[in-house]
Amino acid sequence: MSKRTSLLLVILTIVAILAVPLFGALIYYKGEFPSHLFYFPPTEVVAKPGFIWSVFIGLLFPIAFVVLLYVYPWWFGFKRPEKKQSTSMEGKFPWWFWAGLLVSAVDAVFLFGHIESATYILNLGFIPIIWGIVFATDGWVYKRTNGRSILGEKPWNLVWMACCSAFAWGYFEYLSFFVGVNWYYPEAARISTFAFYIYAIVGGGVLVPFAFEGYMLLNSFKRLQKRYSLGPKIVLSNTIQISALVISLLSIFLITYFPNILFPMLWLGPVIILSVAFDRIGLWTPFRPIARDGNWTPLALIGFAELIIGLIHETVNFLSASHHPFSTLVPGYWKYSVPYVDRFYVFEMPFEGLFGYLPYGIYNWIIWIGFAYIFKITTQFDSEKAVVAGHQN
Repeated sequence: MSKRTSLLLVILTIVAILAVPLFGALIYYKGEFPSHLFYFPPTEVVAKPGFIWSVFIGLLFPIAFVVLLYVYPWWFGFKRPEKKQSTSMEGKFPWWFWAGLLVSAVDAVFLFGHIESATYILNLGFIPIIWGIVFATDGWVYKRTNGRSILGEKPWNLVWMACCSAFAWGYFEYLSFFVGVNWYYPEAARISTFAFYIYAIVGGGVLVPFAFEGYMLLNSFKRLQKRYSLGPKIVLSNTIQISALVISLLSIFLITYFPNILFPMLWLGPVIILSVAFDRIGLWTPFRPIARDGNWTPLALIGFAELIIGLIHETVNFLSASHHPFSTLVPGYWKYSVPYVDRFYVFEMPFEGLFGYLPYGIYNWIIWIGFAYIFKITTQFDSEKAVVAGHQN
């Protein structure tokens, strides 16, 4: 397959995940969308079906499977790696580590202290504190790997990642419209709609960089890096891949018709579509090492990193408000409204929804692969030369 053909197919795949749910909704609404459908930012949601124990318990089984896979991988055919003495390559913390910590700490004082006079800072919501953590994390990676970090090697790639991330998160905001909105911003009216768009772009721009910083930090710990490297090889047949692709495309096409049943495909559908399509085009994805070598490290660590990052986001969000009764001065504060499992919360997030961060981490990597391939960005950061861009390995 020529590079021109590959590039065209990558672009068409990304266009498809945008167009397919829109086309399904267009048919559902008989060619005329209701005025509220694409209203952003959403400040309220369509009422969802209530909690159902059978659904909740049913979803606990795959969650338990994933948790056990992370904690006891040898129960699932993984071999224990040999314990070897590793030499330290650590350097010094760079200046941006301290700068990131300072920004995060100062923002936390205003954000968690609910200081009413700090209107301009509160309007920025989690942006300063999370971006500060990203810079601090990069500095930590820099120290642990003796200079091998995004800001240490290719700082402009952080800008590219932020651009990719703003699009990637915007896609999820867009996809959420078709299920009656699963998250909303009850205090968004504190700032203008235009200001909230800017907030969403800059805030959404942190998610892909944060995912990779988290991944690279975890990957710098040799025990974690090796823990999932000797697993079973799983090679999916063409039939299974094509079936998964078709089912996922059909699911996001029908998501407007069955929003309460298909809303999990909001998180799973794009990951499956992009992963299968990119693999068949010939691009490296974090699934390829599993089929080739039984190396689950890239997949396991990007998911684990995103879960930790999700907990950080949920914590920052929750602490930026007062509760019992609820009040917040932050326009970007978010709440959730999901069907069937809306109970047992981790901060604002329903417990089972928290595990949606795992596929979201994979999505961040996959969408960056496509973005990097389209714009010819070469990015290899981590200590094992794992491909982080869209070229083959």
